[in-house]
Amino acid sequence: METGFVTGLFYFTAGPIGTAVAVWSQKRLEATHTDGSMRVLILGLLICVPFSAFYPVMPTAELAVALMFVAFIGKSVATAAGPASMALITPGEIRTQSMAIFNTVISLIGPLIGPPLIGWATDALGDPKKINVVLMSYVLMLGIPAIVIACLGLKHYRKAVQDLEHALRQREPALN
Repeated sequence: METGFVTGLFYFTAGPIGTAVAVWSQKRLEATHTDGSMRVLILGLLICVPFSAFYPVMPTAELAVALMFVAFIGKSVATAAGPASMALITPGEIRTQSMAIFNTVISLIGPLIGPPLIGWATDALGDPKKINVVLMSYVLMLGIPAIVIACLGLKHYRKAVQDLEHALRQREPALN
């Protein structure tokens, strides 16, 4: 009951805060960076990953809840920035389909693979009380490569945005 209440409360508080941070950051970064939306995604990951990794291993429930709140904010920043980033590099003709594929993959892969993997790893340790260590390891094993890949891909993303903008400028005279 308490866990569900806290989680629900976070969806109604940290979620909107994270989305507002994403929108604010996007507006600030897009003025000076072509890759501003991807930078917002990286910001969300930089907030979400460490706080998500360490809240399960906190020594007190209060510390865990505080870190979890910040993790939810980071998750909301990344959740808002991911599709926005994708939309900026996807041509209009296939944007709807690509977003549908993106959302399908996100909605299926995590819930289908994550929980069984966490359960298997916890069973492999032989102690159900070690689930906190498994959760921390899981987040770090997925989160750190995600941050590195996003950072390494920044220059390619920037070029994709510029290429799409150039293509759209080329098409404008033909449309008029």
